[in-house]
Amino acid sequence: MGRRPESPKSAFHAGTPDGPYVRLGAGGSLAISGEIDCATSGFVESALVEAFKQADVRLLDLTGLTFADVSGMRVIAAAAQTIKDAHGRVQIRGASSTFRRLWLLLKLGEAISADFVGEAVGTGEAR
Repeated sequence: MGRRPESPKSAFHAGTPDGPYVRLGAGGSLAISGEIDCATSGFVESALVEAFKQADVRLLDLTGLTFADVSGMRVIAAAAQTIKDAHGRVQIRGASSTFRRLWLLLKLGEAISADFVGEAVGTGEAR
């Protein structure tokens, strides 16, 4: 049996003991890690609401995101929209090439001006 990952410091636990996690970082960043699906998306959404209450978020860091289904994409898009409403644009760092492709297929970029920064990491999974 694999070792369970440690909960990141300053994380809002969202879902099962294995994650996903929403964590505030330096410089207005908000990291989302783990898997987001229909079973955990509601927990992630609640954690994001709490994070936005505590910090002026300007950047979503998806480097640790390993999976997002359509409900996960919806939650991430809502977070991006919140940042866009506050700052005019949103930066998304560390998104996998699969995530970026799904973002385009779902036409999320038409409603939310997002700048994907940094290299696309791995392929990740999005269904």
